[in-house]
Amino acid sequence: MNEKLKKNHSAPKGFTLIEMMIVIAVIGILMAMGFGYYQRAKAQALIKTCKKNMFTLEGAITQHSLNTNNENYSETISDSFINELVSAGYLKDPVKCPFGGTLKLENSSSNNIKERTIRCSIHGTRHEP
Repeated sequence: MNEKLKKNHSAPKGFTLIEMMIVIAVIGILMAMGFGYYQRAKAQALIKTCKKNMFTLEGAITQHSLNTNNENYSETISDSFINELVSAGYLKDPVKCPFGGTLKLENSSSNNIKERTIRCSIHGTRHEP
């Protein structure tokens, strides 16, 4: 009779509901942490894209200025001006802030050297952190 009881009370096969819930909770926590890191990395990449676009636009405006002997540019950089730089070959593609910031041109001079800086309404200049 003891043998018959032992056979009926063998170890259960598979996972219990509690074990499954614990595994799902751990996976959820890991995914939440990973999503936060992903969002921060994506935001940093977009900020770096804006800074790189400002650098590219500064170079294109400088080249345009040297080739056309034009020193007078509007403070606000319009889409039509950027498209003009693209069609003239100074830019490969139109550049803009990925967050939708407005790009403005700031002129300054020191020691008779004129310097142009692009400022984004969201990210500042490319030199600012």
